Amino acid sequence: MWTDPLSNAEVHGTDMLKQIIGSGFSYPKSLYAVYETLFFTVSGKRSALIVDFFAGSGTTLPAVNLLNAEAGGNRQCILVTNNEVSEQEAKTLRQEGHAPGDAE
Repeated sequence: MWTDPLSNAEVHGTDMLKQIIGSGFSYPKSLYAVYETLFFTVSGKRSALIVDFFAGSGTTLPAVNLLNAEAGGNRQCILVTNNEVSEQEAKTLRQEGHAPGDAE
């Protein structure tokens, strides 16, 4: 259970992304919750490679960069996502004649 105010996903996830890119994202994690998780996991591994297969909003990358800046190191991060679309977007695309796997 995350009780620290810095772990608030709305303030340090949704609102932060709105300030940076001008729009929101469905359920982004708090930058600081991810940072704390990484700190306890890889702070002693200064050249760790972190792979996030559910990258979504991409929060892991800035958390790794913050960890490198604050704790030192040259950790790297690879983000992977499947480019899911929302239910409404999927419905609109189907109505337009598109199917999963189409280039469009």
